[in-house]
Amino acid sequence: MAQTLNDAALSTVKARIRVYTYGYDTPSRQSRSPSHDVLALFGDQRYTFGEVAGGKLSAWLDYTHRSKLFFNVVPRVVPFDGAIRGPGVGLLNGRIALSNVSLGGANAEFAVWGRNPTDKKYRMSGIDLGALGFATNTYGVPRTYGAEMRMEF
Repeated sequence: MAQTLNDAALSTVKARIRVYTYGYDTPSRQSRSPSHDVLALFGDQRYTFGEVAGGKLSAWLDYTHRSKLFFNVVPRVVPFDGAIRGPGVGLLNGRIALSNVSLGGANAEFAVWGRNPTDKKYRMSGIDLGALGFATNTYGVPRTYGAEMRMEF
């Protein structure tokens, strides 16, 4: 069984906190970029098992981790900032393929795949409409899966 590490990356983005003063006697307020203190990890792994059932069997796994996200720029003026922030999340994706299958003079590939197979609920964005008394979030894509057949003539 051949194993190859395709891609791995560590990415850290940390925004600076800037203090803005509104007028002479107004207390200063802290401002931050919406994706403040983000740690992101990415990696994928491909396994090739060799010849199986007249084709080459391979499997691929992908993992992504992201630390918490804030969706508002000025946290002190939005009442639901903490309630709508996106907590850290780790997502897994995978694919199993049987390729190089000779089928009627053509080369075929059969595959099954899954994205977020653990059905992790995670927040992608949020809007704090505190002046109206509510806030809302947009969530990421739930578990999806499928099958593929590809032919090369």
